[in-house]
Amino acid sequence: MAVLAHPAQAMQQLTSDAPIFMRYFLNAIYRINYQRDKDGLPRGWIKRMKRTIRTLGWRFNADRMVMDYTLKCYVPAAGGTSSDMSVTL
Repeated sequence: MAVLAHPAQAMQQLTSDAPIFMRYFLNAIYRINYQRDKDGLPRGWIKRMKRTIRTLGWRFNADRMVMDYTLKCYVPAAGGTSSDMSVTL
């Protein structure tokens, strides 16, 4: 969907995109999240989450987040340009 400047164009685009979105939502997202097996488990959702963790888990872990916060937030906020912890006397 393109970004449209005029509100009438935006509403027209939303109106034409709505059925496509709903079809995708009902066929992909809703089915995967709410369709349960005989044990009452959403196997499609479990399969998708396992794949997500397997393929993207390395990006979402505590070590990486601490390093990102340190280098991108705390060090610059403290007025530093480096996170070098070595001490020279």
